[in-house]
Amino acid sequence: MPPFYNAHDSTPPQVPLGNARGPRLIQKMRERGADHPVTNRIPGQGVCLRGHNRKLCGRAAAARKNKNEEQQENSLYTQPSRGKLYSHTMPTIKKIGILVILTGITLSLVRAEENSERKYSFSLSPVLGFLYGQAEEILYKYPDQDQFASQLLWDAESLFYVGVCAHFGPRNPFLNRGFIAAASVKLGLPFKTGIMEDRDWLSVEDGNLTNFSSHTNKTKRFYMLDVMAGASFPVKSYFYIKPFINAAWMRFSFEGRDGSGIYAREQKLYSNTYYPIDDDPYEHTFSGAVIRYNQDWYLIALGFSAGTKILFPFTFDLSFQISPFTYCVSKDEHIMREMIFLDYTGWGLFLEPGGGFSFTMKWIELSLECSYRRIGKTKGDSYNKRVNSEFYSLDANKAGAALSMFNSRFLIKFIL
Repeated sequence: MPPFYNAHDSTPPQVPLGNARGPRLIQKMRERGADHPVTNRIPGQGVCLRGHNRKLCGRAAAARKNKNEEQQENSLYTQPSRGKLYSHTMPTIKKIGILVILTGITLSLVRAEENSERKYSFSLSPVLGFLYGQAEEILYKYPDQDQFASQLLWDAESLFYVGVCAHFGPRNPFLNRGFIAAASVKLGLPFKTGIMEDRDWLSVEDGNLTNFSSHTNKTKRFYMLDVMAGASFPVKSYFYIKPFINAAWMRFSFEGRDGSGIYAREQKLYSNTYYPIDDDPYEHTFSGAVIRYNQDWYLIALGFSAGTKILFPFTFDLSFQISPFTYCVSKDEHIMREMIFLDYTGWGLFLEPGGGFSFTMKWIELSLECSYRRIGKTKGDSYNKRVNSEFYSLDANKAGAALSMFNSRFLIKFIL
């Protein structure tokens, strides 16, 4: 490096030729009379060693200082101090922690809800079906015997009905056990459903038929209500068993119209002895409403069903119900005779085997079900009165009722 100029030194400094401003600046320095040696900068209002203007150098230094401060400030984000790191990260950690807790609570609630939905389900099913069967009205000839004095048969052939069924129970009965309940309401459509036949055995001498008539039968009203409760138990993941209790109410309302009848001649008036019915009987033709009959059935039964899903997604189900606890209230109105008979009977054996076939998707199930309902002949008291009378009188004969019908129905079950 070249030596620095001193005011007490008579030898001028060796200034580089590349700096043309050097001699003039050195002359100015001599005029100011600097009295201390120069180290790395010339004191006073001079220039730096290289001949640069001091103001320009100061601006450069200030710019470098600002640049250094910006670098230090930027370094806070890349290499922050411990205190600043704490102040910046702690609020973020708290927010993330709260978000994680809320998310966990939400997921747990959703999972609990999903588990609850998977375990139990509620479904509604519109029902379309038809009945094919017969209702029976009986008058026994003797209180302690089963010989008939009168029998009326009411056809219910192709009796169509609509209804709705609700069901609650395990969503997957092949995996979960639990409580089951169901209720259904069915309403019959009024149509002509066959014929009505009336037979009498009035002779005290023998058991020969004495009277017979046949009429067109119209089912005016039909209602059916079933309520069931029980439990479902899975067996090895592809079978289930469901014991249950079922209560039911049914009402049939029939009307016999038109038709004809034949009646054996009585041998002696009020003797209750008759000639054979094919021996010149009386014949009669009817027009309009002839007879009306209502049956109200009440029953409670024990039952069970068993199902399998061997051919998934198809489900097969078999069921059976049995009970002696049946009760029937029936009313028979003979329009032409102006007589009304009211019967209270019970203790007929109730049997109902059934089966079903279902195809299940995620939230819908299509089912075809069939059953045969049979209520054996009941027995009880019978009362009668004239139409214009207010009071019933007890009949000497016992009355009875029976019912047999095949029930087929199609259901579209919406699983909620």
